[in-house]
Amino acid sequence: MRRRALLAVFVVLVLVGAYSLASATKVAMENATQVDSGSILHWLGVFAPGKGIDGTSIKAVTPGGGGSSGVLAVITFIPDPSVDYDHTSYVTQILSRHGYPVFVWNAWSRGHDQSCISHRDRCMAEYYNAARNAKIKVWYYYGHTAELNQDNEVSGFILLETPSGNYGVSSRGMWDLYSYVHADFSSALIFVLGCDSFKLRRGAQYQVYIGTDKPISLSVIKQKGKRFWEMLDRGKTAYEAMESIQPSWWERYIEGKAAFELDGDKNWRLG
Repeated sequence: MRRRALLAVFVVLVLVGAYSLASATKVAMENATQVDSGSILHWLGVFAPGKGIDGTSIKAVTPGGGGSSGVLAVITFIPDPSVDYDHTSYVTQILSRHGYPVFVWNAWSRGHDQSCISHRDRCMAEYYNAARNAKIKVWYYYGHTAELNQDNEVSGFILLETPSGNYGVSSRGMWDLYSYVHADFSSALIFVLGCDSFKLRRGAQYQVYIGTDKPISLSVIKQKGKRFWEMLDRGKTAYEAMESIQPSWWERYIEGKAAFELDGDKNWRLG
C-alpha cells in the first residue's frame, strides 16, 4: 500500500512537471515577424557609422564609452510587464567594474519609439551599427526569442517589440549582420538566456557560448541571470558560472527545467 502511495505521488509530480514545462514554453516563446536582413543592410549603408537614425552619436551607456568603437559589451533584452525579470542595471554595474563600456538595447522601449515604429528596418540597422568595428567581449541576450519553426529550430532573435507585433531576424541573419559591420567576436562570451537558446549559436563566432537546451520560463531568468554574472564578478570561469545556475536533479527531471550547455573555452573569465 505504501509503495502504491509513493508511486501515486511520483506520477502526480511528473504530471505537475509536464504542466510546468508547458507553461514555461507558453510564457517564454513569442511569435516574431522575421525581417529580411537585406533591408537592414540597405540602411547600414545610408547613415554614418556610429550614428543613430536621428543623426546623434550612438554611445555606450557606461562612462568612457565613446561610440561604436568603444562598445565592448552588448546587452539586448526583451522585458515583459507580466514578469519582473529585468536585471540590466545589475549586469551593467558588474561589467562597468571590470572596465567594459556597455551598449544596451531594450527591445520594448525601442519598439515603442516613434522613430522605430516609422522606420523599423532602419532602427534595427542602428542596433548593428553600434557595434561597427568593435571588439565585442561580452554579448548578453535575455528574454523572448522567436518561436520554433517547422524544423524544430529557433528561428531568431527579437529586436523590436512594437504595439503591433514583434520583429526580429533569424539567428543566421543576426551573425551575418554583425560580420557585415566587422564586429569582432573572437574573444567574446555569448550568453543567451531564452528558449532553446543553444540552437541560436549556429553561424556565430565566439570564444565561448552558453545557452539553454529547451524553453525556460521567464520567471526564472532574473534569478539565473543575476547569479551567473555575480559568479563571473567573483572571478569564476564561464563553466563555473554556468554550473552555478544549473537546475538541480529535482528541477531537471521532475519539474522539467531547462539545463545550460557550453561550447568553446570553458575557462573564459571576465577580465
